[in-house]
Amino acid sequence: MKMFLDLTYRSIYDQLDEALTKKTLIVITARTRRIGKTKALAHLAAIKELPIVVKDSMVNMYTKEYPNVRIIGESAAKSSTFLNTVLVEEGVQETTITILRDKGVTVSGFFVDPRWSVISGEYVPYEERKRTEHGTEQATTVSEPPLLQITLKDIHSVPEVIHNGEPLEGRIDIDFNWKTGGFDTVGSTYINLRTLGNKGKKPIEKRIEYKRGEAMGELPTKDDLVWDKERGIYLRPWKNVNDSTVQ
Repeated sequence: MKMFLDLTYRSIYDQLDEALTKKTLIVITARTRRIGKTKALAHLAAIKELPIVVKDSMVNMYTKEYPNVRIIGESAAKSSTFLNTVLVEEGVQETTITILRDKGVTVSGFFVDPRWSVISGEYVPYEERKRTEHGTEQATTVSEPPLLQITLKDIHSVPEVIHNGEPLEGRIDIDFNWKTGGFDTVGSTYINLRTLGNKGKKPIEKRIEYKRGEAMGELPTKDDLVWDKERGIYLRPWKNVNDSTVQ
């Protein structure tokens, strides 16, 4: 049994609470963004004292944003034998949900199901999403938003960044590094997005980081670098045989 998010008469929290009671998921689309889903999910998790499963790359960010909620990455959740009931955030893979349910874990929360889309405010299966244009049936499709889009109008401009379809606000540091692994292959990808926001009256820094290939152990962040005043450049510290830091 599936539930579909409907904001016509009920709050997101109430629907999440019902989905948890029914031990099911709320289906959403990739375009359902910036309406308070994550805050409602974290609020329910805190009240019910349940962990939230998120993508591995998002664990640190969610942990900082919601310190009163236990955050678990997909890999840890799949290997755990101590979970009873969990809430999942959008982006968690269907295979992860299946593995957890096969272990007897109750799984609720949000799930982006690519087999459904919203047409005129109603959820419709993709196989039924056909419309007639000039007597010809044409299947309509909705593509997933790209992971990252960076636009720089000129060298003096502040980069415009869209992450998972959402504009990145409060940008203070945008790092993107990609290396080839050969003809038309990826050797290394590193993404580090740092933003600054406010939590209460205190500024709080957030980081979104992705690493793939050689970048897993190769690329430093700017926090790892040391400013060399004489040469006017950043250097990566390294340790010599006597285990003392040199530049």
